[in-house]
Amino acid sequence: MRLPQSTLLPPPGQPLPTLEGEASAHDLGQLYLAILGREAEAQLLRNPPLRPLHDIAAEMLRSDEFNQNVLQALVQQRSLPHDKLSEQQHRSLGLWLTERAGCAPLPPDAAGSEQNAAAPLPTPSPDEPPAPAELLLRLASHPALAPVVYQAHGSLFTQALEDLSTLLLAGQVRLRGKIEFVNREFIQGWLVDASGRRPQLQVEVRYNGRLVATASAHSYRPDIHQRYGGSGMAGFRAKYNPTLFPRRACVLHLA
Repeated sequence: MRLPQSTLLPPPGQPLPTLEGEASAHDLGQLYLAILGREAEAQLLRNPPLRPLHDIAAEMLRSDEFNQNVLQALVQQRSLPHDKLSEQQHRSLGLWLTERAGCAPLPPDAAGSEQNAAAPLPTPSPDEPPAPAELLLRLASHPALAPVVYQAHGSLFTQALEDLSTLLLAGQVRLRGKIEFVNREFIQGWLVDASGRRPQLQVEVRYNGRLVATASAHSYRPDIHQRYGGSGMAGFRAKYNPTLFPRRACVLHLA
């Protein structure tokens, strides 16, 4: 993968974005959403610290919360806190990153690797808000912040960048699911797109690559709603023919 630092540099003759200047309450609110994927405490927004924006951003990027809830979540393929942000929050963050932080939208080849340089980023719809992976990649690759994150988190940061690029090339879909129960009549479980991009999913259950059951994941699951956000409509129950399986333990796959 090309480390996106180089792709985010401004055109020749323009100054390097430095995130200098005192952070306002609005800046703090956007930083919390962009870096940690959550809203800042109300008390902090009422009395913002009189500190440069760069220093606050660097401190948050060094934090254990960013390490555990963002970098490790990416590497372990867990849901990101950013996935639960609204489309309006994503749009607001995209504008703030461009206008205040100097993080321009990613060029089409930003997530390409040296082995696969021809693979462009999926082209989003004009009405589609920036995805969490794009927003995180823009911020973490900022020329004034990338060295800070690398010094604090080392190879974990490098792997997280790779995983962010993979998400971008995959079109942001982050499928999570589980088969929880099987009897002689139906297969039951849940399936969700943790990115929130596909609120309604069709389920395929396969055995040795052969399709054995289909269903729609449209039943409300409060536990999945709490974990991943979105509508919570993730449960499915698929009827199937039990004679398709051997009379022994077998492995089923969700698709």
